[in-house]
Amino acid sequence: MKFVDKLLGFFKDAFEWLGDLLTKFFQFLAKPLAYVYYFIEGIFYFITKLFDIVVAVIMIFVALFQFIFSLFAGILRTIAMWIGVTPSGDVSLPSTTGKAFEVVRDILQPTGMLTIVPTVATAFVWFYFIIKIIGLLGGQITVSPFKR
Repeated sequence: MKFVDKLLGFFKDAFEWLGDLLTKFFQFLAKPLAYVYYFIEGIFYFITKLFDIVVAVIMIFVALFQFIFSLFAGILRTIAMWIGVTPSGDVSLPSTTGKAFEVVRDILQPTGMLTIVPTVATAFVWFYFIIKIIGLLGGQITVSPFKR
């Protein structure tokens, strides 16, 4: 039994020494591997945020182009409505100006600055195009709000 006890004691000491060696080795590697892990995680975080920024910029430009093209399409529809003839023979004209201002005022009442400013800018663009279209049709309009 002495041989078996000594053999088991040797294996026990050898495995403890090997376990301690592996533990120390992995403790030695833990810090640099943690730094590598955090570095790679930072790179992927940067790429993710960069992708979010690119998506946001693309969405801004898509919204801008949608606004510009919808404005252009609305102008073309208005011109088509003005010069188009319905099957009954009447000319399609836009609604009266008073009703239009009431509708704009009703739309602007419950909103904030981020909605009012683009809407007012759009109204000025529409007003400018209406003046130009009337000028093309041979009319004369003078807009001078600060003259008496």
